[in-house]
Amino acid sequence: MVKVKSLSPSKKRYSVAFVRDDDSESVFDVSEDLVVEYRLLPGKVLEDFAFRSFCQAAETDGAYQKALAYGIRFPQTVKGMKDYLFARSVSPDAVETIVAKLEKLKILDDETYASLYVEDHFRNRHEGKIRISFDLKQKGISGDRIAKALEACTSHDETVNLNLLFDKKLSSLRDKPQQKSMMLMSQFLLSRGYDRDKVEAFVSARSGIFAGRVSDEELIVGDYREAVNQANRAGLKGREWTDRIIHRLMQKGYRYPAIKKQLERGESDERQDVGI
Repeated sequence: MVKVKSLSPSKKRYSVAFVRDDDSESVFDVSEDLVVEYRLLPGKVLEDFAFRSFCQAAETDGAYQKALAYGIRFPQTVKGMKDYLFARSVSPDAVETIVAKLEKLKILDDETYASLYVEDHFRNRHEGKIRISFDLKQKGISGDRIAKALEACTSHDETVNLNLLFDKKLSSLRDKPQQKSMMLMSQFLLSRGYDRDKVEAFVSARSGIFAGRVSDEELIVGDYREAVNQANRAGLKGREWTDRIIHRLMQKGYRYPAIKKQLERGESDERQDVGI
């Protein structure tokens, strides 16, 4: 058996001295977490198996504390944390032990990480699903978890993102020929991680902007009439009629403010036609 001889605090760590039955001593420099985990107090007696367990934990304690601080400050995947520990020459067995403890504390949670990554990179940075999926795979996230996280990225949201990116890039293409502008725009959207077929269809739908440098408001009139005719032929009324037109025009690449203005203009024209 082994007895705790003394416990001395030093900043956020403790110096713990143990004495054995033969009066030999061992001193360990450990974290407060380990002191609490083993409930170490002066005079406490540890059975041999408990002391061996403590010695093993003490060997990885420093690496664990660094990993804990790193994981809190910089959210990581399981693979990212393993790479961090291996780079610091932590043994494979110790790495597995540390990672398991961090997963239990939810410091490491690949499913949550993937969800938050998609939220940031799709919603805030407007990156496409192809790029996001590639980056998450590089971080060690499984295909199933990636697919689940990407379920939040709807086709409608992709169109909104493409409109935002299109408008952001457009000003830099003002002085370039039509075909050159369309090629550079497509390359830009592809580089942000969007599907090639979707990008080509989207750029083609807004190609009139490159051809005559006309505004969305000028281009939208003809497409609005076409969308209205389609909604009428489908027998839609009220909100369903409006939603169908909005969806159709956004597929064409128009921004919501321009669509809303055209809808208001269309309603005004209809009132004038009936003499209201």
